[in-house]
Amino acid sequence: MNFRMSEDVNVISEVYPSVFFKFLRTKERGVEDSSSRWIKIMDDPLEYIVEISCDPAKDLKVKAIYEVLGYNKVLTLNELRKLPDEEYVQFDGSLYSLPEEDDIKVREGIDIQDKIVRLEEVPEFFQRDIGLLKRFLMQF
Repeated sequence: MNFRMSEDVNVISEVYPSVFFKFLRTKERGVEDSSSRWIKIMDDPLEYIVEISCDPAKDLKVKAIYEVLGYNKVLTLNELRKLPDEEYVQFDGSLYSLPEEDDIKVREGIDIQDKIVRLEEVPEFFQRDIGLLKRFLMQF
C-alpha cells in the first residue's frame, strides 16, 4: 500500500478493493471522499468462458473470455483494467473479482487468453467431439 500525507496531516493511501475495503464502507467513522464513491464492488466474480473455433483444414483457435453479468457482453482480459492486487478488474465503474481456479493448468490456459493450436497437435478424440458437436448444432 502506498501512503502519503496531505497538507492538513491526513494519511492518504490507495486501498485495493477487498473484504477490508467493503468493511470500511460499513463503518460510521470512515470518511470516503468523492473520488472513490463511484466505485462499486460487485459481490459475484466474473465468469470465464473458453471459446473454441475450428477451421477443419487448419487449426483450432482457443480464446479465454469473461462474462460480465447484467451486461450481456463478453470481454477479454485485455479489455478489463487489471488492478495492482491482481485479484480484481475494473469495468464500467465497477470492480469485479476474477474467478478463483485451483487447477494450475486451467489457470495458465485462462491467462494465455488467445492461442492457436495446429490440428496435428489436437488429440483425435477431441477432434471427433468437435465434429459431433458441430453436427448436433447444425440441426437447429
